[in-house]
Amino acid sequence: MMMHITPQASGYFENMWLWVADHLIDDLDVEDPGNEMPQLSVYVARGLLVESKAATWLYGTSSEHAVFYQYNIHNARNIFAGMVQTEPPYFQLVPKAPAPFEDAVGVFPGDPDYSCKGNGFDGCDTAWALMMRGCENVFIAGAGLYSWFDSYTQECIGKHACQKAIVLIEKNGPNNRIQHLITIAAKY
Repeated sequence: MMMHITPQASGYFENMWLWVADHLIDDLDVEDPGNEMPQLSVYVARGLLVESKAATWLYGTSSEHAVFYQYNIHNARNIFAGMVQTEPPYFQLVPKAPAPFEDAVGVFPGDPDYSCKGNGFDGCDTAWALMMRGCENVFIAGAGLYSWFDSYTQECIGKHACQKAIVLIEKNGPNNRIQHLITIAAKY
């Protein structure tokens, strides 16, 4: 897990980037127009898990390339998130989530359910960008949830088929809102 805001915690987080490497950031040839930026496959199960009950602010944050989810707001209260951004791992659909962490599903509260019902909304292809379950008073003001690849290829973008579902919202209490939601290349 890249970061966990526990039920007793709160905080103000600004300009924070949680990133699992997908290419060499210290590439000596980064300015060379012929550089193809070799891809890396690095595996981390979870992005940001927010369970805070106290006021918590996330301004200009990003979580990228975790296998299960990027943002998981689980049984949380009083959360404001503005200008959030996500990307799933570029290697997914091969392997599909939750691989290679099948034995770790359910270790943390709010982990996705990988029972794989076979519908388009089960999350059994690619990491969730945003999961929000059991929450109250959560306000997301601007989110860019992007899916750019299917197994390191980009043919899926124009067909909106890089992944099926990108957001999971269920069993929430009152006063939750998402405004200015932008998604790319997800079917739902």
